[in-house]
Amino acid sequence: MGSKLQIEGAYSRVVNFAMKQNYVPVIRKLTLQNQSSDTLENLKISVKVSPAFAAPWEQEISRIPAGEKVDLGAIPLQLLPEYLYSLTERVAGTMEITVSDQNGEELESVSQGLDVLAYDELSLIHI
Repeated sequence: MGSKLQIEGAYSRVVNFAMKQNYVPVIRKLTLQNQSSDTLENLKISVKVSPAFAAPWEQEISRIPAGEKVDLGAIPLQLLPEYLYSLTERVAGTMEITVSDQNGEELESVSQGLDVLAYDELSLIHI
């Protein structure tokens, strides 16, 4: 049986201090599509990153009707300047987006690899 929910998004593959200073979102677009024949209600979306270059982010959605798609737009992750400025070399990281129902049961999750760059390193190719 397939998933009840599909998570789609446009993500940066790199994160750096300049993104924080210039308000560039890590998640430029996030959409959720209900692939079931039932309305999904009382959903919680969470975004967590490792290493901790951003604060955890959560949002609740009251309902997504059967077959419908919800566009959350750009996600306002709060990048942590202390961490980003302290990096002296690139590190590999991950970002996990999870959607759970009202009982805390995970409906869908996606994980995205990314590079967290040193404070003085730029990579405009992958942003």
